[in-house]
Parts: sequence; C-alpha cells; structure tokens
Amino acid sequence: MAVGLLAAGTVLYTSVNLYRLAHFYPLDFDLAIFGQGVWLLSRGSIPFVTVRGMSLFGEHASFVHLLVAPLYTLLGPLAHVRLLVLLQSAALAWAGFVLLEHARTELGSGGARLVLVTYLAYPAVQNTWLEYYEPINLAVPALLAAALAIRAGHARRALVFSLLALSTIETVAATVFALGAYAAFHGRRRLGAVLMTLCVAYVTLLMSVVFPWLSEGGYVYGNRLYGDFARSLPEAIVFLARPDHLLERLATAENGRYLLGLLAPVAFLPLGAPGTLALAVQLPLNMVSSWPYAHEILYHYAAPIIPFVFLGVVRALARFPARSVGRRLCSVALGVGLLAGQVFYGSSWVVPRRGEKPWRGWAADRVERSEVEGLLARLPAEASVAVHYRFLPHLCERRRLFMLPDTGPAGTWPDALVFDEPVAAADTRDREVLERARKEAGFTEVARTRRGTVLLMRGTALVEPPAKTPRSSPPVGWPKAPTTGVRYHSVLSE
Repeated sequence: MAVGLLAAGTVLYTSVNLYRLAHFYPLDFDLAIFGQGVWLLSRGSIPFVTVRGMSLFGEHASFVHLLVAPLYTLLGPLAHVRLLVLLQSAALAWAGFVLLEHARTELGSGGARLVLVTYLAYPAVQNTWLEYYEPINLAVPALLAAALAIRAGHARRALVFSLLALSTIETVAATVFALGAYAAFHGRRRLGAVLMTLCVAYVTLLMSVVFPWLSEGGYVYGNRLYGDFARSLPEAIVFLARPDHLLERLATAENGRYLLGLLAPVAFLPLGAPGTLALAVQLPLNMVSSWPYAHEILYHYAAPIIPFVFLGVVRALARFPARSVGRRLCSVALGVGLLAGQVFYGSSWVVPRRGEKPWRGWAADRVERSEVEGLLARLPAEASVAVHYRFLPHLCERRRLFMLPDTGPAGTWPDALVFDEPVAAADTRDREVLERARKEAGFTEVARTRRGTVLLMRGTALVEPPAKTPRSSPPVGWPKAPTTGVRYHSVLSE
C-alpha cells in the first residue's frame, strides 16, 4: 500500500509537469539552461549555454550533469529535455522510498505510511517537484541516504552519497560539512574529518580557480548570498559574526513566514529533534541570504532542508512508544498539519484555489499545442533563435538560443524570433526589439497562432512545416567561445 501511495504521488507530479511542458505553459527558466547544457555535453561540445550567456559550470558547480549527459547520448534521437523532468521525479521518489524504509524501521507500517503521505503532500516538496528540474533537487535522496548511512556506521556508503550530493551544486557543501561534523560527533571521526576537509578544499577550489576561470568576475551568485550587506564572502562572515548583525538578518517578518511554511505542515514536530534539524544548515543560510526567493518555500532553495525536516519528524515520533498517547497525539497533529499545509501552501495545480485558474482547459490546450508545434516546426535545425520564456525548453537542443529581449551577442541578430504578442505588447523592451528587428534586420512574419504566438524570420527563405515533425540532427560545429561582439553565422542568409 505504501509503495502504491508513493507511485501515485510520483505519477501525479510527473504527469502535471509533463502536461504543462507539452502544452507550452510558462516554465521554469532553469530547465532550458540545464537542457541546453546537458545536450551540448552529450555531443562532446563545450557546454556554453547561450540561454544564460555563460558556461554550464561557470554558473553552478553542477558536475552531476557529467553523469546525466551519457543518458542523452545513449537515447540518441529519443533524448529530450523531458529526461531531466523524469530524472528529478525519480530522485524525489527515491527520497520518499528511503524515508519510507527508515520510518518503517523506526515507527512500524502505520507510522511509516503517515510520514510518507506527509512527505508527498509537504508544500516544499510539492513546489520543488513542480519546478520541473533543478540539480539541487537530486541532492535530496543523496543527503537523506548519507545521513542514515552515518547513523548506521556505513562510512563508505556515507562518503559515496555525500559526494553525489556535493556534485549537484556548490551550496550543498555547507550541508555535507554539517554531515561531517555529525559523523565526528557520533564517533566517526575519520569520516567526519574527510567530509569536512573535502568540503573546505572543494569550495576553495571552486571560488579561487573554477568559477574565475569559467565566469568573468568569478562566482556569479555571491551578490545573491550577501550582496546587500557585504562585498565578499570573508566580509560577509565577519559581518554575521557579530550577534546583533546576525539577529537583525534572522529576525524578520519574511523569515517568520518562511519558518511557518516549513514547520506548520509537519506540526512543528522536527523541533522535538533539534539535533537532527541542526543538520539543515541551509535553513539559516537562506534566512540571512540577500536573495528574496531563498526566504520562500515556493522554490528549490528549500531542497537541502527537506531531508532533515523529515528525519526530525521520524525522530520525534519515535520518542513515543507505538500506540502510546504521545504517539497518537503527534500523529493527529501531523495529520492536521498535512491538511493545513495544503490549504495555506499547496500548489494550485494540485489543490484548486478560488481566484486561481492556472489551467486553460482541455480544448484550449489541444489547440495551443497543435498550433505552436506547427509554428516551431518551421524553424531550421541549425537556426539561431530568440524566443519568449515559455518556448525555451522546446528549443534548447540547439547551439544558439536566446531569451527575448536578448537577441544574442552585440551587433548580431538571430535567424528567427518567436514571441507572444500579448507579452510583447506589455513589455517596453520587447516592443523596442521587435521594432528594430523589422527595421534593421528585415524580419518578416512567417506564421502565427490564434492565441498570438508569432514567428518572424530574416530574409525570404521560409521553411514549410513537415507532415510529421522529425527530431532535428544536431549541428556539428561549435563557434569559438562566445563573447561580446562575436558574430554567429546565419543559416538563412547563406
């Protein structure tokens, strides 16, 4: 029964993601970034992501994609950005299974089912799962497995899972360091020393060598972490070392709402296991961060916190014997928290809300998918394209892709533009770009859909849509490392 619940939750979230992707709903911008980067890696090319304007590994140390790229190569023509969506679903489902097995050992079958249902309905998990794909989400099962391996005394397994988590994104290093301290505290001093030393060395290497080499100006997210109170990481540490400064950063209304969103849906039970919850070091880091999204449960920034919230839930429940009054009261509280979490924090894609209507309807979606797919089929395989937000993932298997109003390196134009007329009408920069495109580069309208998606191309070479849209073969060549002023060739002007 429990495995069936896990399968049902996985199918639900995955189906929602794939449905929205297939029907051109507004998507997570990062899906196209990682989609283009992994696609390039799978072809043995430099993973310079034109959507983002930098190397895939210059933005984040997401070296886990070196393991993902061979899957694209193996699948060949079947490879698609959907693979990343499925990979994230598999990771979060795996985390649910690991949690289920741990809870079954600690609490028995009934308690394990309650913990699993709470995990699947937990708003931070729900929102993270419905964010399509973020590499940090792949760390959730790895961190969970690493913590349990440390507790069980399996040093080699703990090290492997810690390294896997570390490969997803650089910010996970703080959590892995905390796992090292946890191991040392529980008598696994050698493992603890290895993990802590590894994290310090890894972060030092990234900040002093890798990011400065791959990204002009070094680590691009330093400003998000401490930009409103420090100019560098050492300066940020010195600033936060003062208790009054730290308290000022932590004690804010937005952090209060953030904690409520994390803890209320689990009835605040993790507070009953403070030693376990202390491993969620990403929580205080998010709370002092300069980046507003880090203070919300709507995004993947909460992903490294999730494993320890639920390990804390299991630990708190296990303090009471089965069928005791304490266990029953905690279970009831957890059920109430689960329902409250859906009412106040659940996604409108899962829990319909008054005044929110994210879904267009079956008929409208059928028309939208058919017309937009036909429009995009007119794009040559090697054409450089600038598009609006929601079309990016569908075109990321090409070497030159940009998000409007960006149209590529200075002094150049892409071969085609795909835009939403209502979006462009409301954005001054979009309107300016489209006006210049028509006047300066001779873009002409090729096709449009009833909802106002428009395709513009340069010159007179038009491509008729094929009867069936084949998967395009990738271009063979890769231009020199793109920098400002580099001109891309136009496949339509040759």
